[in-house]
Amino acid sequence: MAKINLQYVKSYINRHGKVDTYFRRRGQPLVRLPGLPGSPEFMAAYNEVLGSPVAQAKIEPGATRTKPGTVAALITRHIASGAFQIARGSCASSTCCVPGSATSTSPSSNASMSS
Repeated sequence: MAKINLQYVKSYINRHGKVDTYFRRRGQPLVRLPGLPGSPEFMAAYNEVLGSPVAQAKIEPGATRTKPGTVAALITRHIASGAFQIARGSCASSTCCVPGSATSTSPSSNASMSS
């Protein structure tokens, strides 16, 4: 008998000594696949479950460690927000925010460049 390796398929021996085959993918419920691996019934069920979309859980950093309504929860929500990520990325290089640097837009640096 040839062994078939399909993605997300796991086989287990149950307490009665029979082999149960399951489809296991993160973000989806565990689905028992009928029939023997490779049979038309099995492959139809496998393809049906494989085509279903994966539900991604939204992960909020620090949410489990903070109490709702506290300052820590407010800071956690701000750090996870898109506004914080944009503000953080706008000044990624160390010289962009330094006054007098070539990339600074202060009037004194523009005056020295024009002379």
